[in-house]
Amino acid sequence: MLAALTAALAVEPFLYAALLVETAVLFSIPILSPPGRQVGQGLQRYMIFQTLAVPAVLLAGWLLGVAEANPADTAMFQRAGLLLGLGFAFWLGVFPFYNWLPMMMAETHPFPAGYVLSLLPTAILLLGLDFINSIGFLGDSAALFYIVRIVGVLMVVTAGLWAAFQVNLARVFGYAVIFETGFALLAISLNTLSGWMLFAAAFLPRLLALLVFAFALAVLENQGIPLTLEGIRGLAHRYPLTAFGLLAAVLSIGGFPLLAGLPVRLEIFEQLATISRTSLIGTGIGTAGFLFCGMHLLSELIHSDEEEWHMMENWPARVILISSCLLLLAFGLFPETFFQSILFILQAFPQLF
Repeated sequence: MLAALTAALAVEPFLYAALLVETAVLFSIPILSPPGRQVGQGLQRYMIFQTLAVPAVLLAGWLLGVAEANPADTAMFQRAGLLLGLGFAFWLGVFPFYNWLPMMMAETHPFPAGYVLSLLPTAILLLGLDFINSIGFLGDSAALFYIVRIVGVLMVVTAGLWAAFQVNLARVFGYAVIFETGFALLAISLNTLSGWMLFAAAFLPRLLALLVFAFALAVLENQGIPLTLEGIRGLAHRYPLTAFGLLAAVLSIGGFPLLAGLPVRLEIFEQLATISRTSLIGTGIGTAGFLFCGMHLLSELIHSDEEEWHMMENWPARVILISSCLLLLAFGLFPETFFQSILFILQAFPQLF
């Protein structure tokens, strides 16, 4: 799967990337649903939406080829842009096509699902940058970035509010992926050098938080602990490191102070304040909802009548959880040190600036 996604980012002409992304999706099916395990509705919808994106992107490429022969035909460019946007909407699971995300997380093991949902949206977002960089009229379209901003705000608001009232932690992970994708779209919608830098700077904190979240859920799943708020009540007394990793990941995604997600969130808020206060308010509501989810999680984790504390994680899990949480803290305390190491990816998209 990883090899197919890497090839999709490097293939020329870039429209063939749609076929490689579909190959990666097909490779992900055995990971998400091992032989002998029943395929749920969430996984079926995942496959359907990812497959629907392919003809939309390929047809958009054909229309672009036709439009280049007659540059004066702006309607053809508009149709191509519409189909391209529809294809990426299916791929990323943007509003309103994201109901499969929480459903699939609730049906599959957290770690393989977390692996797929951490890598696939990241690769698709980079592919989107490649399209904007390669197709000139997309970068010049103010309407495109306006629509991207509206969609990003809707994703942040809905994901944050649904997560605030969700009792299934696997579904919360699905909403976390939607929430992160929404913020990535907001960074893209700025269409400025600072916006592209924020988009790139968010990669490592996003991947780290999602992987820590997925690993903590996998530890609980392997111990037979229900992935619900009721099931993890008092978990901090028995699995303190798992509880801390779970909490740190959720709060980092929500932009809690001192954690990895905060610096990029603050910069995006500052940029939105100069463009659209409505978008700023909507994004703030969604962020508050996700932070409320983190506070609710904290209250359940420490709520227990037990007085004794135990550490029931095995040593490999302890090492992974401690090192991951320290990295989340380090990203929050020293953001510039880490962000400079990832900004080099923007060199692949010179036409954006």
